Amino acid sequence: MNSKHRQEVQYSLFSQSHGVLELPVDQQPSLIAMMHDSVLQRKWVYILAEQLTLSDCPQYCIAIKKPSVEVELLWIEKIISAGQAALIVVENMQFDEITNKRLTLLCLEQGVTIVNIPPVSNLVYGPW
Repeated sequence: MNSKHRQEVQYSLFSQSHGVLELPVDQQPSLIAMMHDSVLQRKWVYILAEQLTLSDCPQYCIAIKKPSVEVELLWIEKIISAGQAALIVVENMQFDEITNKRLTLLCLEQGVTIVNIPPVSNLVYGPW
């Protein structure tokens, strides 16, 4: 399976599902496709992150500094319940299984996808 076909398959999987997904940073084309799809729906993309930044944020994108652990779940639930978001990108989201299931059900009801971006090491590789 070539790279382009693999990306199309991944995009179709993500564009048809709502809930909580984990997406490594190397899957950037899939995330860009999901963001583009959200813009076409005229729904908002929320980015909750400490260190993750986008060089080119789409028209309907709101980047917010990730809140403290105590209020993170509350913020995500309020964003979903408002009914205006299509995609929520969260850097290093760490909830237990029951909370993830509850968020998944809420996402299914509202047509929202949450993408968890796991932490990335700051290692630099190269010839020295």
